[in-house]
Amino acid sequence: RITLERYRHTPWRTAGQCAIDVEALPDAAQVQALMALTAELLGAVGYRWLGADLFVLEDDPLSLALDDGRLRSNLVGHTSQPAMPLLGVGRGAVSDLDGCLVWNLATAGAWASEVAQGRLPVAMAWQADDQAARRRAAAEHLLCHQQLPAALLADDLAPVYETLANLAPPGSLCRLADRLVVTAPGRLDLHHLCAALVGLPVAVQPPLPAWLA
Repeated sequence: RITLERYRHTPWRTAGQCAIDVEALPDAAQVQALMALTAELLGAVGYRWLGADLFVLEDDPLSLALDDGRLRSNLVGHTSQPAMPLLGVGRGAVSDLDGCLVWNLATAGAWASEVAQGRLPVAMAWQADDQAARRRAAAEHLLCHQQLPAALLADDLAPVYETLANLAPPGSLCRLADRLVVTAPGRLDLHHLCAALVGLPVAVQPPLPAWLA
């Protein structure tokens, strides 16, 4: 399995990036071209493109799960397993317990102190309501299948569907009568499209997968 991610220049988070010449980094068009070339070369030797940045062999369990409609994505990544609680135990870890996201303390000292005193090292938590759960399910479907049926965002979420269709980066989505389909160039925008669907409160902060941040 190969994960191909776009480089994110964030020297305020990663000090070592300060040594990188920003002017030498590829622009958006070059990144698109590199991604397309990579997908072509990997496809020629038997790899299949899943989600936004994962390439697997045709006989990989994840590839078979996609064909069977079982492919999912959670805090860990793509999976063929059914939905189940995920418990993060280390500092800064995130748990997903039946739609409740729980963040552990990120500072080593604070985390260790809580554990030593027999307490859960929880920094914050967020419980999804019914609408938030449906938005997250729609984002997961879009990420795994590169399409979003309008029926998944019906009734009270119809405005979210329209907003996504109208405000998505040009050329990233193709609108059909009953669904939105991600184009090949739109793969690079897939995480952002999914994040727009999820709509977590501003107070909820990473670490989270890019599509759920």
